[in-house]
Amino acid sequence: MSTENFTPQMQKWLTNAQKVSQKFATFVRQACERKLNPPTKPWRNKEVVLVKLLQEYPVKDQGVHVAHWQQKVIKKCLEVYNLALDLFAFRQEFTFPKIEFHKHHTRSVGWFCPGDHTLSFHIFTIILEQQRYLDDVVPHEMAHVVQHYLYREKIIPRKYASGHDLVFQILAQMLGSTGKATFQISQEEQISQRLQSQQASLRQTLKNLEPKKGNYYHYHCACANKEHKLKIIRHNNIQKGKRQYICLKCKQTLKFTGQVTPISIFTSE
Repeated sequence: MSTENFTPQMQKWLTNAQKVSQKFATFVRQACERKLNPPTKPWRNKEVVLVKLLQEYPVKDQGVHVAHWQQKVIKKCLEVYNLALDLFAFRQEFTFPKIEFHKHHTRSVGWFCPGDHTLSFHIFTIILEQQRYLDDVVPHEMAHVVQHYLYREKIIPRKYASGHDLVFQILAQMLGSTGKATFQISQEEQISQRLQSQQASLRQTLKNLEPKKGNYYHYHCACANKEHKLKIIRHNNIQKGKRQYICLKCKQTLKFTGQVTPISIFTSE
């Protein structure tokens, strides 16, 4: 097939792939051709079906909301896995990764561990971001699975085996992600509006899962009904006499009220 039929996005993928290696460029070109002409009878791994996956990852005693969104992530992983089979013509040797859900505090909303071929997803962020998480983070992490597989198959050089470089960006975008290195959590106002529309049981689930992020230290100035919330570093600077902070409006030095509250998306409730 001539590349003249490729979309501008496909042309960009192919141009960037040529910067990596000729072998990878051929791989990308063939994937684009399959994207334009999907197989009439797509091959499926009979060992990887939804019923088996849901049995493999039981969600009993997790609570209705946790169970619901864990199942959605598993379904999305299977959907992206099957898309990879179609686009890249993979077969049994491209195995479905193990799936884990973590609750502990971390800066990462998801990751792939090549050593034990495992995808891990942050359950709090899943429930908080919902469809945004499914649409971006799941294909992002599955792109890392493909990336590592291509290195093992000697289609890409070692230096492209991990990270968020050209190879990753192409694969992630092909699988439906933005290809960006990080996932942008919604702004506090967006989260607050979203929570107001959610049922009480879901808000309680999020409260139970929310990672601890430290405390706010409350300060006041000369302004009426105005409060300043400082985090630990600025608070310690003041308490140790290293620095003073002033209100930009009244120009008065901030004074500690003695009040300390945990940093939380539910502070206003």
